[in-house]
Formats: sequence, structure tokens, C-alpha cells
Amino acid sequence: MTAHQDLEKRLDEIQDMVDENRVLLKKINRRLAWGQAMKAFYWLLIIVFTIAGYYAVQPYFQQATSAYGEIQGGLDSINGLFQKAEE
Repeated sequence: MTAHQDLEKRLDEIQDMVDENRVLLKKINRRLAWGQAMKAFYWLLIIVFTIAGYYAVQPYFQQATSAYGEIQGGLDSINGLFQKAEE
């Protein structure tokens, strides 16, 4: 073999490796893009379920706080009666 044929053979091998690397890099890039999309979807689901949960539980919190206010008002009136009785 001549030096020219060795160089051509070596260039062909390098070109094959470059083509293989290009294919692998495309696969890696595609997987990264899908990974980012899935992570965005994951956080979107967390945000949506958090907001939905807040609106689902909000009436119970309002009911509990109003009940607490009524109990507090009743205790204040009982306390007022005891203070009047002491006078």
C-alpha cells in the first residue's frame, strides 16, 4: 500500500467515526429535550394539583375558621358573664 492509500483508508475510518458520533449526539440531544419536557410537565402537574387542592379544601378552611370565631365569641360572652357576676 502506498502512503496515499493509507491516508484514504484512515480518512474513511475517521469519517465513519464522525458519522457514528453524529448519530449518537442526535440521540443524546433528543433524550435531553424529552427530559426537559417531562420535567416541565412534572412541575406543571405539581402546580396544577396544588392550586386544585387549595380550591378543593378552601371551603372547609372557611367553615373551620368561622366555627372557631363563633366559639371564640361564645367564650368571650361567657367570660363577660363571669366578670359581671364577680362585680
